[in-house]
Amino acid sequence: MASKDLRDRVVHWRVQNNWTYRKLADMAGCSIGTVTYILMYDCIYGTSTNPYRKRTGRPCLLDQDDCTYIDTLLNWEPTIYLDEIQDKLVEDCNRDVSIASIQRAIEHLDFTQKVVSKEAKERNDLLRAIWEGDMAQYDDPDLFLFLDESAVYKSAV
Repeated sequence: MASKDLRDRVVHWRVQNNWTYRKLADMAGCSIGTVTYILMYDCIYGTSTNPYRKRTGRPCLLDQDDCTYIDTLLNWEPTIYLDEIQDKLVEDCNRDVSIASIQRAIEHLDFTQKVVSKEAKERNDLLRAIWEGDMAQYDDPDLFLFLDESAVYKSAV
């Protein structure tokens, strides 16, 4: 589902540049079918979305302030887990919602997928500072041998 802004841009590109459906789909990163619906809605209703489409399901439990809070949390601490966001929402905003609701709010904020590398998850600044302090006593770099565990393979003997 393309955002309202993207849908409006597709209509603008079609009107201004007379691009083909294929070019519009490539530029918008969507299918030709989506472009077809966008332009059809613009032709019929004068807007890039169907104004008569009804929202299904329950109303969202998180309001705009809650979503802004989640966005700020993710920008400040990208490695935060969903259950930690849930705890912070209870503590700071007095909102007790499910992890699924938080996930949907994150998707609505256009965070496609949170990916945290193993190195980032294991990073501990205090332990790193202690290690660097311990290593500062050694002057000769030839004292050390570093191995990369990921490149170790068992031979098929």
